Amino acid sequence: MIEGYIDPREELVLEGPFGDHTGFLLARRLLPEGTRHRRDLARRSHLAAHDRGPPTDGGLYLGHATERIFLPLLKLTIPEIVDLHMPPRGSFTTWLFVSIDKQYPGQAYKVMSGLWGQD
Repeated sequence: MIEGYIDPREELVLEGPFGDHTGFLLARRLLPEGTRHRRDLARRSHLAAHDRGPPTDGGLYLGHATERIFLPLLKLTIPEIVDLHMPPRGSFTTWLFVSIDKQYPGQAYKVMSGLWGQD
């Protein structure tokens, strides 16, 4: 179990690097030293230092499934889309490759505006 407190008068300490949800490490930074642990833990867990880089486990399959699930839905509102790919190197959140059936100049801008509007 993790418990914590933050005393605003306490000096900040350099902590980290911590693992991010994308699989990469965040930089070290000054944080309040407030996290403590109990002797009678309800559940033990650990974060392995080698678990960094692009997702290679369940997240990899979920990312590819997300592509396939949302492709037909996106085609309903943006029919020019032929296919799309979210690469694992972009952690399925920051990169998107889109293949379109281009018919006129500026159509790619229209498609991207349409994709940015999907939320």
